[in-house]
Amino acid sequence: MARAIDVADASRVRRAPRYGRFGFLGFLLGALLSLALTFVPVGGADLPRGTLFLLLLLALGTGGVFAGLTWALVADRRSLRRRGRG
Repeated sequence: MARAIDVADASRVRRAPRYGRFGFLGFLLGALLSLALTFVPVGGADLPRGTLFLLLLLALGTGGVFAGLTWALVADRRSLRRRGRG
């Protein structure tokens, strides 16, 4: 029985990006940005730091996930176009 790796031509194997990893990386960057913005002094804000962090995490974490997934989609489309299949 032949294995796929033995019969596949390495020049024709497509390496698609892992969308979950891109989304997780975007969320991580959003969380780090939320943490950094939590400690920026804001005049007149009566929110506790924990609540402010959670609100920023909700907004920036979601935005980071979407940005990471968009980045993965663009990279995938660019790799297809480069191979002449797009």
